[in-house]
Amino acid sequence: MIHGWDQSAKAFCKNVPILAKKYQVITIDMRGHGESDKPTYGYRISRLAMDVKTVMDELNLKDAVILGWSMGCSVVWSYWDLFRTERISKIILVDEPPLCLINEGNQDGFADNPSLVNLEKAILDNPVEATKGFVDMMLVTEQGKKEYGPWVLEESLKFPPTECTFLLRNHVYTDWRDVIPTITLPTLVIAAKKSHVKVANNEWTHKKIKGSRLELLETAHMMFLEEPDKFNAIIEDFIG
Repeated sequence: MIHGWDQSAKAFCKNVPILAKKYQVITIDMRGHGESDKPTYGYRISRLAMDVKTVMDELNLKDAVILGWSMGCSVVWSYWDLFRTERISKIILVDEPPLCLINEGNQDGFADNPSLVNLEKAILDNPVEATKGFVDMMLVTEQGKKEYGPWVLEESLKFPPTECTFLLRNHVYTDWRDVIPTITLPTLVIAAKKSHVKVANNEWTHKKIKGSRLELLETAHMMFLEEPDKFNAIIEDFIG
């Protein structure tokens, strides 16, 4: 299970204990995130994909189901682009645009260039306030905001701002629309009705991956925290 930008493996705290009753479940804090080391280099999607491959090689995993959430999907797409089916048998993609950048040819992205520049500046100038806004956007229910918001913010702030903004830019500007249609493994795409990631993005991905399955949840970007029972059941049904 691969977390998103500015987060950590703790995001899956409502999923791992349940799924681990049936499967071997592995989560990691990607470089710079959570409890992992904070090197000053390597904050590119391709490097993160290689880090995932290194972990899988070290553990000698075979036929793994690889799940990416948010930017974690981009890491999965990069893994597929670089290594294809090596060590993986199924793919789960949770709420990510195929291209985050909003431009003339992509109106359903996450940020246009001016707003990206403003976000980067806000993170560098006042990371706590900038991150609060992002965390508030990912959780939609009052209970979710109250129960998860404080520690989600705490996890976000473990990522040093300079490296955080460098990865953000690489993430937003990388276009996966040529890679996604090449996926041949069984794939599950999960979206959420109230997410800042438009459902249309996930529908596009679903349509471009032959034989894929699309599931739509009711809450927002961190639906696996706010709707854990439904999310876990969908995962179990897909894995079998």
